[in-house]
Amino acid sequence: MAEEEVNIHRAALFENEAYVVTCMAVDELQGILAVARRADYGEGSQRESLLEFWNIVKTPIFHVKTRSLSLLGVEALIWINSYLLSSHLDGSILIHQLHRPGSLRVQVCPSPLWTLAASSGSRFWAGSDAGGVFFLTLVNGEVVVGKTVNIGFGSRVISLAANEKVVAAGSIDKITIVDCNTSKILRTLHIPRSEKRKPTIAWSLGFLNNMLVSGDSRGCVSFWNIENGALIQTYEKHQADVLSLCVAGDSVYAAGVDPTIIHFTCVQDYPSVRITNFRRIHLNDVRALVFSGGRLFSGGAEHNFLLSTFEGCQGAVKVPVASYVPKKGLILYQYTKYLIIWLRGSPEPTSTKDGKFMLLEEPVKLAKIAAPRNEYIISSAINEDGSVLGLSTSKSLNLYETSLPKLSRDNVSSFSIAIRKLAELDFYASCMAFLENQLFFATDSLKICSIDCNRPEVPNTLTVRENSGEGTLIRVFRRNDSYQIALLTTRNELLYKSEESSDLYSLDLQKLDSPLMDVQFTTSGSLLVLCASREHAFFECTLKAKGKNKKNCFLVEEFASGKSTNELLRLSKRDYVQCFQTSQWGICLVSACGAVRLLVPYGEKIAVMYTGFEERSKSEQVQPCSISWIEKKSVLLSLLSGPSEMSQEGFSLRRFGRK
Repeated sequence: MAEEEVNIHRAALFENEAYVVTCMAVDELQGILAVARRADYGEGSQRESLLEFWNIVKTPIFHVKTRSLSLLGVEALIWINSYLLSSHLDGSILIHQLHRPGSLRVQVCPSPLWTLAASSGSRFWAGSDAGGVFFLTLVNGEVVVGKTVNIGFGSRVISLAANEKVVAAGSIDKITIVDCNTSKILRTLHIPRSEKRKPTIAWSLGFLNNMLVSGDSRGCVSFWNIENGALIQTYEKHQADVLSLCVAGDSVYAAGVDPTIIHFTCVQDYPSVRITNFRRIHLNDVRALVFSGGRLFSGGAEHNFLLSTFEGCQGAVKVPVASYVPKKGLILYQYTKYLIIWLRGSPEPTSTKDGKFMLLEEPVKLAKIAAPRNEYIISSAINEDGSVLGLSTSKSLNLYETSLPKLSRDNVSSFSIAIRKLAELDFYASCMAFLENQLFFATDSLKICSIDCNRPEVPNTLTVRENSGEGTLIRVFRRNDSYQIALLTTRNELLYKSEESSDLYSLDLQKLDSPLMDVQFTTSGSLLVLCASREHAFFECTLKAKGKNKKNCFLVEEFASGKSTNELLRLSKRDYVQCFQTSQWGICLVSACGAVRLLVPYGEKIAVMYTGFEERSKSEQVQPCSISWIEKKSVLLSLLSGPSEMSQEGFSLRRFGRK
């Protein structure tokens, strides 16, 4: 089919929010990457902090959920037994769980906790600004404070690393080695200065086999013998501070203010180490490095973190949260603290010679709705005519009535939107969706509820399933005057419920060897599932009655089998589907690099409409966007308005009391 048969409306209206990466941690057991972010605007301690969870079981990786930490500021992250621990400036440690809301706070000391380290089991260590190394244990989801070792008066514990025998504490001009069992200081390693009056700061530490690796403010990566404290080797290849180290098997990765990532590898004549390669993939400070599954994850002052291998690198794609109202041409964008409603632009009836349509009417920004009490927005939704919208924070679910049904292209210049709060309920919704005048949502771990917008004060609990994880995505579909619900959870389960039954089905997805990214109902009532895979991305789940008791079950078959997904859609080797939408006209989807495809019914088969692939740079730069149907052979792409300005704030020593 010809490219001009498909009209693509590109709405580059979503403003990318500037959040830098401060630290990362990976849980190999769950396949989850935790990313701590801090707002790249505001004054010092008044900057918002976020905690993101990403599924990295396979490639592509995808965003699972985000949790707000308000103004706490995350200094370090570690995983212990599927619990995520974060240290903060107020001397506290927060305990997070992926599958449960909220967090547990433990006050360890009154001074900032700059760093955390763990070896194995439930033991871990925290380093404070007052020079204390705290011996801690995680027992039944609670932190127990044990011994404390002070490394010296006026010293600050800036970095930590631990193995089965010792814990190393990095500070100014020295590294202190402490016995894990007796908590005695075994020895002190002194780091040379590059200038007499310029102290050397041990920013990062790690253990490589029986060697201690340190990265410092001279730009040096040093290798130490922990048995006798001897310096084995020093590489001064970075032009500035080495802020982060990552140990992976027999290798070490190092980067910092000089964003070049240097790969060190042990050689046969141990304990020698040599440089294997350089990765120049960042343009600004690298503050966090973690390694998992043959991939290196790196982030820092740039607002997007990267995953890289020997074959190349790619940015992590976080799809803009956008809801489209086809009847009125409205686009609802969700940000961290507010919602924005746009009226999309209108094109000229005829195209130019190159197939582009000029705008007849510019897009109009109709409203900006702030979250109550400036709280973080978890989820939002708008109904099919724009008359009601929902907004949930961690503390409340809010419903608003709007005058948008009265809006038209003729009165848009004089139209003044009226918004009235219908209700504020004292629970939250991890995800939500409208079906006509009913709001369906998931809360806690796990409860599915509905609200009639005519009686919003009385929520109806549809089903409860304990310890099932939080809902991340909910879809609702009406068929034969009854609704059907599909729900994805943080445990990567796909749950199904119909109005006729009180049962909540967990779909048996053994055929799927990749985690689930998205799910949509088709017009026939089956479920179309998007997996994190380039080879087999789409599967269709059809409800059938089987057996003597006619028990309902789902038959799972690969959608359009016979070819790999990338081959069928003519996507490049490193590209993949980032999101899709179904409708009566078929399936529209967009890839990570911005290629749009339409899968439409063609007799008894599916025809793929190729809308062209824009030429990308050799790095195959990602283009986060969401896609929605406007009408037959016409789709809306919600794009970023442009890359956010890179952080101009260089790495600062002020937090440690130094200029």
